Amino acid sequence: MTESLKGFISNSCFCADPEHGSLDENDEPYPDDYYCDGICWEAALEDFGQCLSEMGLGEVDAWEVRGIKLWNRTTGGFFRPKDTEDMMHHLVVNSQWHMEWTMYADRVEYSLSHHDAPMGSASVLRPAEKCEACDEYMGEPSHYDCEVSA
Repeated sequence: MTESLKGFISNSCFCADPEHGSLDENDEPYPDDYYCDGICWEAALEDFGQCLSEMGLGEVDAWEVRGIKLWNRTTGGFFRPKDTEDMMHHLVVNSQWHMEWTMYADRVEYSLSHHDAPMGSASVLRPAEKCEACDEYMGEPSHYDCEVSA
């Protein structure tokens, strides 16, 4: 198994961004007047999903994210994504952003750059842990009634 995989994704077009190696089907840089039809977003989402599968994380149904920088705090949380695009919406902010990620067998570490954190963040995405006592995920509201969490 691969030790780690790296990638980049943005909600802004990066087809013509030579820094991230975006080339057309002939391995040529896109022309300056290139019109993006969203293919870079679709390809990056597909790549992220395939990497999750390759690293053995494709079947995880509940996740915990930590370290998302906002203007006045760092946040995170628990979620159950429907698909790769839904997962991405839980990892980012509701503005323009760029993410560089490194995926390992047990986590995804990523730096999310946006208007409140232009230098990026030290965010971590992990499969959510289950409570041994009640077999519920630690972040699930149903776990709050567990005697262990009280």
